[in-house]
Amino acid sequence: MELVKASEFDGLDVNSDYTFGARSFSIWKADTMEQVYDSGSQFAATIARVMPEVFNSNHKELGVDGRSNKKGCEPEDVKTLDTGYAVYAFIGLERTGGVMMYDISDPSNAFYVDYLNIRDTQNGDLDNGSDLGAEGLCVVEAMDSPTGKPLLLVANEVSGTVSIMEL
Repeated sequence: MELVKASEFDGLDVNSDYTFGARSFSIWKADTMEQVYDSGSQFAATIARVMPEVFNSNHKELGVDGRSNKKGCEPEDVKTLDTGYAVYAFIGLERTGGVMMYDISDPSNAFYVDYLNIRDTQNGDLDNGSDLGAEGLCVVEAMDSPTGKPLLLVANEVSGTVSIMEL
């Protein structure tokens, strides 16, 4: 592991230790361990565009850039769903909340589909019943779903809530 000096990055305190975490998701060929896709900075760019008030925020407060020097949105869990016509990856984002959705039918050409975050940011008080801290995901296939459509269940660690998304 290569050590990184804080002095090499703008805004980092040279007297502090930092851990850089994942800010994307990757797809690897299992037999060769060749990386065939990485989402790069798409999570950050998407959040900045569609929900700028939570860009790199944390569980306790709104505020742009509160997590930039840590793990950003902190992708936490990934689940997949094969619908028969497309294969989707769902990536839960622990700190900013919500779920990213990618079409990974062709793993080398995966692409962004949607981002859903139902965090209530209207008054800046996050202790308001919002779903906070997407920690674990569970996909329920259509044949096992009470609605007949696939469901995504999101266990939210901080708020202690479960989000149910019909796909």
